[in-house]
Amino acid sequence: MSPQQFVALVGGMAIAIVVGGIWLIRASLGPPQQAIESTQTAETESQEKFPIPVNPDSTDNEVAIVPETLLVRPIWNAWYNAQDPLPSYASSADLQGIITEIQGLAQAENLPLEAMSVVLVDLNRQAIANYQPNILHYPASVPKLFWLVAFYAQVKQGLLNYADHAEDIALMVAQSDNNATSRIIDAITRTTQTQTSATPDNFNAWYAQREQLNSFFRAAGYRDLNITQKTYPITDVEIMEPIGFDRQMRENPEDPTKLIRNRLSAYQAARLMAEIALGDAVSPTANPEILRLLERDLSQDWQSPKTYFNPVQHFFGEGLPPDTKLYSKAGWTSQGRHEVAYIESVDGQQKYILSVFADHPAYSENETFFPAIAQLVHSKIKPFASSTPQTEAQSRVEPTN
Repeated sequence: MSPQQFVALVGGMAIAIVVGGIWLIRASLGPPQQAIESTQTAETESQEKFPIPVNPDSTDNEVAIVPETLLVRPIWNAWYNAQDPLPSYASSADLQGIITEIQGLAQAENLPLEAMSVVLVDLNRQAIANYQPNILHYPASVPKLFWLVAFYAQVKQGLLNYADHAEDIALMVAQSDNNATSRIIDAITRTTQTQTSATPDNFNAWYAQREQLNSFFRAAGYRDLNITQKTYPITDVEIMEPIGFDRQMRENPEDPTKLIRNRLSAYQAARLMAEIALGDAVSPTANPEILRLLERDLSQDWQSPKTYFNPVQHFFGEGLPPDTKLYSKAGWTSQGRHEVAYIESVDGQQKYILSVFADHPAYSENETFFPAIAQLVHSKIKPFASSTPQTEAQSRVEPTN
């Protein structure tokens, strides 16, 4: 992306911050009609003028410069620019039949279908099926997948040194550690979790820093996502819930009774995992490293007691054969259970993305549903070699005696 193209992205968000204050943007992040809200979310898991990131949906090409008094620091040299591979994928009756069976599993368990979203992508066949894919859910720890990609993008752009944050990155992904995650978010947004000075300029500048996380992905078409808020509790500094600016950013000017919270759709999570699996996210060298961090070893004794969030037990990995290659990010709160995964059979004949967001306490409490989904999909999705065009053509040939 050229500097001219980068500047051309600038406009709407900066104007909202500088001219209209923070209200407009924060109102736009308020819970949409489709968003599923929950309130209990304890996770068990240089000063200069510069153009602020813009909502890429804006057609306004005017460049708005943030005053020096806001002390906003630039972060990105370029936005995330991976192209969504999934719109070109064909709808599949076979895959849709699997989705229908997943719905049947939920009904058999008396789980509310309206609270669940599912996306299934066969990478070998370039086929897709889904159920309520675009509903925005509170995603628990799934945004850690997005923060991982954002971190690697900054490493690629020379903005961060991987070695300085290697331990925290590993803890964030492997154990869903909130303490490490907090430090990673501070690093990639140039903010701190203890900022509490309540002057409007200071808060607006801080908020603009965090908001660049959203803009980074929205520039590539991830509309309406919100991944600016940390996951709690952050126990190493005894922060059990949002404080200071982190608390202030959740205030909803449209409806004070509904907090502004992180939000993602099952499709957005599936898309990002597909971009990683296909080697399109960040860079060809970064993608294998990202997958290595996301890999879950199903051959080990994952059922033994853990002192941290277990990303296999009660999730997809529990329902898969031990030789399956599984790359996943799960999230769990008292109000829901979510997971997105890239799953590959040992022979490579099955390569697929499975994304399930289930935003209701009934899913949170159910420890067998996600393993059952994984087992069902694994048993139903056809090995690629069994249905190549040549094989299918041969199957249509009538016997000739």
